[in-house]
Amino acid sequence: MSWLIARPAPEAEPLAERLRGLGYAAQAYPAIQIEPLSIDHRVIMELDQFDTLIVVSKAAARRLIDEVDEYWPQLPIDQTCIAVGPGTAHILSDYGFAPQVPAQHDSEGVLALCAQAQRILLAAGLGGRQAIEQGLADRSVTRLALYQRTPVALPPGPEHGVLERAWVTSVDIAQQVAQWNLPGLRAWVPSQRVADQARAFGLTVERVLPSASDQALITALEKESV
Repeated sequence: MSWLIARPAPEAEPLAERLRGLGYAAQAYPAIQIEPLSIDHRVIMELDQFDTLIVVSKAAARRLIDEVDEYWPQLPIDQTCIAVGPGTAHILSDYGFAPQVPAQHDSEGVLALCAQAQRILLAAGLGGRQAIEQGLADRSVTRLALYQRTPVALPPGPEHGVLERAWVTSVDIAQQVAQWNLPGLRAWVPSQRVADQARAFGLTVERVLPSASDQALITALEKESV
């Protein structure tokens, strides 16, 4: 089984290495790159005015920490922090946040943790995760757009013809992988929402996993090999 790992750097190559260590052929070809955006630093300076902080990705967590470190020698107290998935939570925890992680690692899971939230800071990319904002339309939500996603062309390589499966972890990635037009490629995705969009772009979706984490893919492959 030959894998295309399409998630952005720096996660793509380490996962490809893990798969190769398990005996799979794997190539890291990030389908999008993360580019930082200029932000209004007043939002960071007023971080303690938000009762809830939602961080939607590893990229958002890394950039948020860089910004917070400039202004906050000590993190605000009594603030609820929610990370969409365990990878994002790990980055936040290492810095000193105490993030909650929803049982369901998606927008619906995040909303389930927001019953008491009133003034919310959503640390995210430009666009995306609209379901969170829509689900909190009756609250005060400030989106802090920390980065944008830019599509990446598929680099030339003779191994493209033998790639059988792709790990496609977001709608943006699905769109770009579909544009690469790799014949016979079957996608594994982390949610039904991504699966539906990937099919609309023309990808063949083979498996829907419960999470976008690397471990979710590894666990699924280990179960298949038993």
